[in-house]
Amino acid sequence: MTTLPVRATDKRTFTCRRCGACCRNLKEQFMLGALDAYRLGNFLKKHMDDIQTIEDVFSKYAHIGTIMEGYPVYLMNTCGKDDACVFLENGCCSVYESRPGVCRLYPLTVDISADGKRPLFYQCLDRHKAHFNGGEWNIGEWIKHNFPDEAQAYLLEESEVLLKIGHLIRQIGIQRTQEYLFPLLYFRYFNYDLDQPFMPQYRQNQQSLLNDLRMKL
Repeated sequence: MTTLPVRATDKRTFTCRRCGACCRNLKEQFMLGALDAYRLGNFLKKHMDDIQTIEDVFSKYAHIGTIMEGYPVYLMNTCGKDDACVFLENGCCSVYESRPGVCRLYPLTVDISADGKRPLFYQCLDRHKAHFNGGEWNIGEWIKHNFPDEAQAYLLEESEVLLKIGHLIRQIGIQRTQEYLFPLLYFRYFNYDLDQPFMPQYRQNQQSLLNDLRMKL
C-alpha cells in the first residue's frame, strides 16, 4: 500500500461511500490486538449471550496466524468468496461503534518514530480512489476523534514491549516454543476483565509476561 506522510495541520479530502470495499479481501491480513478485542468484547457482551469474555471474542471471530520466530498473533476471520471481514453484514459494519483501531483511523495509518516516543501518521493512497474526494477534513481533528489517548498509549507501549518480548524469545530459542506459548497467549490476549479499565490490566499483563519469560532463560 502506498502512503503519504501527513501532519496534524494538513487537510485532505475523503468521504466514506459505505461501499464496504475496505472491508473485503482481508484474508490473513487483519491483526486483532488486545485493545481491539477488549472494545469488541464490551460491545458484543451487550448484544450477544455467547460473548462474555475477551477470550470469547478471539475464539469466535479470530484465529492464530503464522507464528514467526515462535510469536503468535491473532488474525480476524473472514467469510465469503470476497474474504470479507466477519463483521460486514449487508454491506455495513455490524460493530461500527466498537470497530478496530485500524478501521477507525482509515484513511490514515500509523507507525512509530525511530525513537519510539511518538506516533507518525500517513494517508493511505490505496485502490479505493472514489474515497478521496468530497468533503475536506483536518488531519488533527480526525486523529483526535479516531485515535484517542488510550489508543496512542497502547501503540507506544506495545512497540516497546514487543522489542523486549522478541529479545527474550530469541534467547529462549524457537525449539522451546511450547514452554512460552501459553504465557504469551494468556498475558497478551486472554487475561482481561471486560468490566475493568484496559490499560492498567495491559501494563500488569505485559510485566507478568516479561517476568515469566525471564524465568525461562
